[in-house]
Amino acid sequence: MNRQLSFAGATFTTIIWGLSYVSTKFLVGMIPPEVLILYRFAISAVVLFTLLKITDQNSKLEFCDLPKLFTSAFVGYTMYFLCESNGIKLTSASVASIIIGMIPVLSLLTDVVFFKNKLTGMRLFSVLLSFLGVILVIGVKSDASSTSGILLIFGAVVCWILFNYLTQPLYKKYSSLAISSYQSMIAFLTMLPIVLFSHGDKIFTIYPGTLGHILFLGLFSSAAGFLMYIYALKNLGVLTTTLFVNFIPVTTMLTGRFFLNERLTLLQYAGGIVIVISLYVSTFFSSKSEVLETN
Repeated sequence: MNRQLSFAGATFTTIIWGLSYVSTKFLVGMIPPEVLILYRFAISAVVLFTLLKITDQNSKLEFCDLPKLFTSAFVGYTMYFLCESNGIKLTSASVASIIIGMIPVLSLLTDVVFFKNKLTGMRLFSVLLSFLGVILVIGVKSDASSTSGILLIFGAVVCWILFNYLTQPLYKKYSSLAISSYQSMIAFLTMLPIVLFSHGDKIFTIYPGTLGHILFLGLFSSAAGFLMYIYALKNLGVLTTTLFVNFIPVTTMLTGRFFLNERLTLLQYAGGIVIVISLYVSTFFSSKSEVLETN
């Protein structure tokens, strides 16, 4: 039952996160990215701590775990969203989501380099295919701001991979809800001085048409999304859970074309297709390997 719920939660999360790129692209044109991030963390922390208070699921935090929580929250929430939001502002939502879609392949490489897991021939093929796709996506003629945006998105990818591994040790003591709640609060507290210093005069500025997007990002993408993702991470592991990121580029490209009128070049579409194929190759052989190892 836990495994079925984890698969459902991971699927829900990646669809919501695919849509979140569209909302973020819309909002960063009107609100400074740092202020938007603060809104997301504030809403997420209030919602999750309310749920935690009602259910009281193993919520007592041990002081010795505070450094782990702080580090995982700062890397996976604060730094990730600073890179992602500013990157989306400088490039298209579709291109950003395609690059984020490389997380499973780069997680696989991280496992090989740092944890000495074997890289089979087909997995190596999927890695090379994925990099070819990225070259097609970002190898088109672009201006300096677009290039900077792409580099920021790659920074977000690195932060997310680190976040997955930094959060894993916390599962032995705390529920998914407790972890998400504390991480959201830490992220809010670390973003607050950044926003006060850089955009203190715009904290309470809400523009017409933005409230719905802000609530969507805070309630669904941040609160529900992170809760479901961490629940899946706890039950399925890093590699299997990150493979659900496959769905993000597809969702964003479709909705970005419809809501933002984003137009990709033929080479970029080809690159996106190549990346998705590489991810499914990686998924298939990772799953096959897991089955063989358990038999």
